[in-house]
Amino acid sequence: MVKGLGGLPKRFLLLAPRQEQNKIRSFHDVHFDASILQANTTVTMADEINLTLFHPPSSKTDAISLPPSTTLTDLSSFASAILGLDDSSIVISKDSFASLPLLFSPMNAATDGSKALAQCGIVNGDLLSVMTKVR
Repeated sequence: MVKGLGGLPKRFLLLAPRQEQNKIRSFHDVHFDASILQANTTVTMADEINLTLFHPPSSKTDAISLPPSTTLTDLSSFASAILGLDDSSIVISKDSFASLPLLFSPMNAATDGSKALAQCGIVNGDLLSVMTKVR
């Protein structure tokens, strides 16, 4: 069986009055265009920040993709789980610990922990150094 627009058999289109054929084609065109737009929108809306987490003492590294709205507290939890560190003493710095101030530490968790990655100037491709605070 030969298929026509929208998976309907061509004979159906030929038997349908001209007005119905136009409705079917119009519906198919709108539906097809909307599905392409939705697919393209889905691809472009997937804004994520790709980060590399680095633990200098062990030389462990791992890559993670997160939405820009992820908080620093959430990032510290992910980093601790991924790198196998104690969650309560995570300290995070952008690039290295030579660059201050720290992005996140237990001391600023209450004030800065709810900040989103985008608010902290963290962008796609950043390297974040992760350490545990010595008690």
